[in-house]
Order: sequence, then structure tokens, then C-alpha cells
Amino acid sequence: MALELGLEPNFFRRLERLTLLSRRLGAAPQKGIRQSRSHGASVEFADFRDYLPGDDTRFLDWNAYARLEKLFIKLFHEEASLNLHLLIDTSASMGFGEPGKLTAAARMAAALAYIALARLDAVTVAALPGAGAPPLSPRRGRRQIHAVLRFLRDLEAHGTLNLTPALRRYGSHPAQNALAVVISDFLDPDGCSEGLAYLRHRKFDVVMLHLLTPEELNPRFGGDRLLADVETGTELDVTASPRLFRRYQAALREHGDGLEEFARRHGMAYARVVTTTPLEEVVLTCLRQRRVLT
Repeated sequence: MALELGLEPNFFRRLERLTLLSRRLGAAPQKGIRQSRSHGASVEFADFRDYLPGDDTRFLDWNAYARLEKLFIKLFHEEASLNLHLLIDTSASMGFGEPGKLTAAARMAAALAYIALARLDAVTVAALPGAGAPPLSPRRGRRQIHAVLRFLRDLEAHGTLNLTPALRRYGSHPAQNALAVVISDFLDPDGCSEGLAYLRHRKFDVVMLHLLTPEELNPRFGGDRLLADVETGTELDVTASPRLFRRYQAALREHGDGLEEFARRHGMAYARVVTTTPLEEVVLTCLRQRRVLT
């Protein structure tokens, strides 16, 4: 069953002023295949987008205005473009919740992909563990958002995922000016630190988007229950009690805090996102505060 992303064209238009940041490429947004101010030999016209208030009027396409009576900004190609890699956990645990974590992941991936495509950066999308369908090959230009959305809608949550080998396989290819956004619940009993560190070793800038559902933050059940792991099938008899919930929430906080501390020590960006948070708030507030976007 295809994922229902529920994204409106007006939302995408609001993203056109945003730019992805790469810590490895510097604190300021790289020009890349973006709105370039240089006029060297490496620069050539690549595409255009609608004019927005505040844009540099030197890059207005007056020929287009004469024909269409509408303002467009010209975008130029430089050699140092940003390559965005969206790596999405599709293990069975990502199907949990309402909305499911995989739906929230796909919506966030679509927003980030469009921001990159609007700036003519290259976008690759891959499902982890990556044993099924191949990644969506690198795309450029806003029109490629349709291919990205088709790929995202076809994602399914199933099976298990060991993040470290999956990330090592993906990162085995050389990276240049590459930003890897890993979107996952990071529920891997073997941990993910080695895989994330390997991406850094392979010259990827890394962003970790950690998804949680309201049900995971505040589980609501009582009495004796038989809980089953959706990925391994392992079952556990529990008796709900205030003490059990306190221990659970302490372990959940410790897990998230550990991921955030790991990201800080290794120069990665980290954001904890609840699936019910409006997408506009995630993109326009949360990710900008964490210097993923500007």
C-alpha cells in the first residue's frame, strides 16, 4: 500500500528560500548549483525559478519577463555542488504509530529533497538496509521531485535493520561534497555509532533525524501484557506499573541523549522529532535551529 504523504504545492513553494547547510563545506551555504555570483569559466546557466522578494535582481531573466510578464531568477552551475543523500530506515519498527514513523520520514525526506532540487543540488534517496530496491539515482532540478515522491510513496516498513553494516555498505563509495541525512528511530540493539562514524570517515557530512511516536514517549496500557518485538518476534511478559513506566522513560531518554552526545562529539547534526509535529514546524523551525537549513 502506497504511503500517503499529503503534501500540498503551496508547502513546496514555501521551501524555495531555504538552503541546506554542510558543516564540512563551511558555515555559509555553498553556491554549488545554486544562485551563483561568480563569473568564472566554471559557471554556466542551469535552470531558473520564480522570483521571490529579497532575491538579487542582478539575476532576473528579463527575456522571460518580456515574453511572460513574470519574474524569474536565473540559476548557475558551479563545480562545487552539494550532493544530498537521504537514507531512510525501512525496518518493521518504522511502521509503528499513527502516523507511522515511515510516513513521517518520507514527508521529511520529500521536503529536504525539494529544497536541494530547487537549488539544483544533486539528490539521491535510498532505503536502508538497501537489500531490496536500488537507490533512486542522483536527480537535479525541481521537476525531479515527482520521481522522488514516487520512490518515497513506494517505501514499505518490514524486516530488520542493522544500521552499521547498512551504512558501511552505502558509504563504501567515495563521497564529494556529500550530505547524508539518516532518518530512523535508531532502534538497533547492536548500535549505529560505527556506521555513522564510517560515513564521516568517508567524507560525508551527517545529519541524524531521530523519529519517535507519541505512543513511544507515553505508552498507555495497564495490567499484564505480552509484548512482541515487531522485527524479531521476541515476546516479553510485563506487568504495567508506574515504576515500569519510569524505568522505560529513563531508558528512552538515555538512548536519545546518547545519540545526541555522539552526534555532538563527531560534528554531526542531531534532531529528535515526534511524528505528530507539523512538517512545517520541523523544517522551518527545528532544522533551522540545528543549522541543517538556513
